[in-house]
Amino acid sequence: MANVYGSDIGGVFALVLTIGAYVAQLSAAWLVESRLAGGRGRDAVFFPRFLHVVAVFGVIAWLCGDVFRPMGYIGIVLLISALEVSRNMSLIAPQPRRDTVAAALLGVAALVDFIAASEVVIWVVVPILVFATVELRAVGMSRTGPSVPRSSTVWVISETAVNGLVQPIVVSAVLGVLGGSAATGFRLTVNVANLFSPVLSFVRIRLLSAASRTDVVFSVIAFFAIAPVVLGGDVLGFWSLVFREGWVGVSFAALGAAVTWKIVSLVSTLPFASLRRAGHVRMVFALRAVSSLIFSVSSLVAVKAFGSVGAVLCAFVVAEIATALMYWVFAARFAQPASL
Repeated sequence: MANVYGSDIGGVFALVLTIGAYVAQLSAAWLVESRLAGGRGRDAVFFPRFLHVVAVFGVIAWLCGDVFRPMGYIGIVLLISALEVSRNMSLIAPQPRRDTVAAALLGVAALVDFIAASEVVIWVVVPILVFATVELRAVGMSRTGPSVPRSSTVWVISETAVNGLVQPIVVSAVLGVLGGSAATGFRLTVNVANLFSPVLSFVRIRLLSAASRTDVVFSVIAFFAIAPVVLGGDVLGFWSLVFREGWVGVSFAALGAAVTWKIVSLVSTLPFASLRRAGHVRMVFALRAVSSLIFSVSSLVAVKAFGSVGAVLCAFVVAEIATALMYWVFAARFAQPASL
């Protein structure tokens, strides 16, 4: 986005994408994670019909973005939300052929955006490919499922809402204090670090469904494979080539902090999943609220005191370590040892 519109509008796009990610987290919490809480298992998850409607409206709105930008922003948020829900569902009920084609569609979208970034790609090609991915992932999914206790849904959505506020708050602070260029740099750094996210999402959803040491071992191995790619990409100048102007203010130290944050996130995922799977939804809400407070306060202090993206990401590392320790202490006491 920054390559096409410049750093100022790119900063706005960064905020829109952050808001979209937040809404997507809430949607997944409602339609997927709340159904897994308490060890209900993957049979409790289904692909509701109204999600198709959301995806259709989202792609239409996104396609209108080149003419009326606010409508495009709404479409981005809606379609990203549908994409996130469909991705979580495909992890719980995998179908190799379907999921391979879906991943290929997203890969094509990313590749086209990289090779030929333009308004046509942003407002036409990408939304169509994202919509196709959502609809493809719905293939073979049940359209109905069992009901779950409302209290469980409310607590899971609430904790996700509180936790998900962190990045919109931080991006808004970076945009307001450091400017659009810094906000774009922060978002791009997080995006590159999000190469770990498919693995994190995989192990998170799988562990919320059922304990699995195999999934944990696979995730650790994958992390060791991804880390050199992320860091090496900066050393070799690949990320500068990809993001051009948007990557100018990003330092290797900032990227290293982002990688460290993701690694620590894997450590905190295990006890979090065991507590949620055991049905301690109120406890998890309280823990995530404390975690979000730590993240927000430390990040805002970093923005004001040090005025750099790297400092904010270092604050993320400290906050994630505190969160991991907190989760492990409570999981050791309230979750079954075998579930860790």
